[in-house]
Amino acid sequence: NSFRESPLHDSYPSSEVIISSGVGMLEVVEGSEIGAEDWKKIPVLMKGTLSLLSSLNDGIISSEEENYGKAVENLVSASVSTSTIGSNSELNNGDISGYAKDISTGADRTTEEVLIDEAKKLELRGWNIKKAVEHAMALDDISGLKEEENVLESALSYQYAATIYGLLKNKEKRIECNYEESRLMDKHDELVSDATDLRIKAEKNIMNAEENDLIRIWNTYLLLNPYNYDTFSESYGSAEKYLEDALKNYKVAGESLMAEDTEKKLKEVKSEWRYILSLFFLACILYGAAFIYTINRIIMGTVAYMRDTYEREVGDIVVT
Repeated sequence: NSFRESPLHDSYPSSEVIISSGVGMLEVVEGSEIGAEDWKKIPVLMKGTLSLLSSLNDGIISSEEENYGKAVENLVSASVSTSTIGSNSELNNGDISGYAKDISTGADRTTEEVLIDEAKKLELRGWNIKKAVEHAMALDDISGLKEEENVLESALSYQYAATIYGLLKNKEKRIECNYEESRLMDKHDELVSDATDLRIKAEKNIMNAEENDLIRIWNTYLLLNPYNYDTFSESYGSAEKYLEDALKNYKVAGESLMAEDTEKKLKEVKSEWRYILSLFFLACILYGAAFIYTINRIIMGTVAYMRDTYEREVGDIVVT
């Protein structure tokens, strides 16, 4: 009776045939003489029926919670239970054989209905995500994409749909979904490869800047030569751009861990760039102060010299 209050029973009325036939069969079994062969099948039949109802219901719940991998696992289990029911529904006892056949017929029908709906749902989800990603890439702006809108999620949705179509023995749709999954995984691998190359380029630029433009004092890199400012800024600026593009590729591909690591590296590079520039500008201020001080000393010395010379000349004239 608990299954009559489940999402399965609410969404698929055909499941009532399974439930009522199972209850009716158990009531008849209590007052009937059952042969040894039927006794071997009845426990397996009832266990398979309970497993079917539970798996279908759990599959629907998991799907509603967007845990699609778990949903597909439950639906595969449900399909196995349906086969078990079918292979144990031929009973010799006339009082219960009708119930067993009704359970088998209801199991086939309900399972097929659930599988068709879930396969369509997953296929549509894969298509929607794919189109959202394509649109964002065309605009070169992924800021509007949701977390689950990425190439990997789309590929997984098509893979799950293909699995369910396989259970339905729908070869055409299974091949179609497998093809879409394959194309998307190729795109995923391409994005990840490009992102990795971009990260390598960024690391090389930073290393070149550290070797050619910066001076290392203990564990700190400093920009002390103003003539290296342009090449340093170009190296760090391009490294930042490479990391931003790599981050975008990882996000679109659906590689969240790599995206998080790249985002962390990007923040480090930006912070290091700001720190080096702040020290550089401070050094420039000191350079400027030293230059002004030197010029001031030269001017003051020159003025003092000219004053002494003038006074000496004036003194000579007075004496004369």
